[in-house]
Amino acid sequence: MAMHGSSEPVLVGVDGSAHAFQAVGLAAAEATRLNLPLVILHATAETGEDASHEGTRILHDAAQAAPAAAHAQTILATGPAAQTLLEHAAKAALVVVAHRGTNALEDLLLGSVAAHVAAHCPVPVLVSRGAQHEHGQVVVGIDGSAQSPHIAEAAFAEATARGVDVFAVHAWTGPVSGGPGDMLPLVYDQNEVEGEEQRVLAEALSGLRERYPDVTVQEMLVKGRPGRVLAHLSETAGLVVIGSKGPPSSANLLPGSVRRHLLHHAACPVLIIPRGDE
Repeated sequence: MAMHGSSEPVLVGVDGSAHAFQAVGLAAAEATRLNLPLVILHATAETGEDASHEGTRILHDAAQAAPAAAHAQTILATGPAAQTLLEHAAKAALVVVAHRGTNALEDLLLGSVAAHVAAHCPVPVLVSRGAQHEHGQVVVGIDGSAQSPHIAEAAFAEATARGVDVFAVHAWTGPVSGGPGDMLPLVYDQNEVEGEEQRVLAEALSGLRERYPDVTVQEMLVKGRPGRVLAHLSETAGLVVIGSKGPPSSANLLPGSVRRHLLHHAACPVLIIPRGDE
């Protein structure tokens, strides 16, 4: 994650929908806060003069939605929206997308642009959802994977920039899985499991209090499904931070299930951090 301290722009994709214009506002705020340029991109699979005029109009309206201080640059591209965003993401510090666009049927049947970009983007993706709760805490989901410290540090950096607290959450419904293929016991001692889950949370946060002394941290060990727990906490949060994919476990049956749940149900923006092994 090269977002803080980067000189690359904040890239936001637009399609002319109201959701996309909200994403532009969020992207402009991030660009201003991070002191980075703002790039607004519209991609269309259609060609011809009519498509060019429509794309130019969408970009003009989107640029108008951004504060003048953002100094937005616009790009009109030809190609599938998700693929085009991913191609331009290689030269961005952060990609911002709306949680859904103009084609509700495509969102439902094929998976939205946001879902595809969030799953495959090489840089952090900020999904515009719900409300931007002013002064809301940064909630970070700790899943016990090797990338958890990396994801936790991203949350601490965000909290520092926003001047808010961190809620570090590890949700579980059974023994933690060390990786794909692990056999989990059918019967287990709950006290032992809780001790192990607490260790997972503590290891992810190790050293971060010292590196970010201005951030107050609240550790939360919750028995429940991670996606539902994080969605509930998002109702008062300013931001939820998760990894792009989580490990299979008894609470997270498929990699990426928490991400998909939050894309549909989060009540605030969701920051998705790519994993170093992807």
